[in-house]
Amino acid sequence: MNRSSSSFIAYARPFVNGEITHYLRDKGFLISVPGRLRELHARGQKLLRQGIAADRIPKQLGLTPERWAEIAAACSVRVVAMAMETQETDQTSCSSLSSPLM
Repeated sequence: MNRSSSSFIAYARPFVNGEITHYLRDKGFLISVPGRLRELHARGQKLLRQGIAADRIPKQLGLTPERWAEIAAACSVRVVAMAMETQETDQTSCSSLSSPLM
């Protein structure tokens, strides 16, 4: 590997990683969850990791328990899919990135 290709890799790797991270942040939800709700969910998850009891999270965030349950349910559904060509029928199907490739 020569010097110019290694400097390109040093530039490209963080750039590509950042683009993938931004794509997954913006498009990685099966349903479109507003940013404010994703932020509340992240704050609630942080409180859980700090040892706050789950039943106290809504009060800490200034939410009703029902609203917190809605936010948690919406933010827990994440699907990242990509289109794949099937060779037999030439149709496009979606497959999860977590499923094994054949």
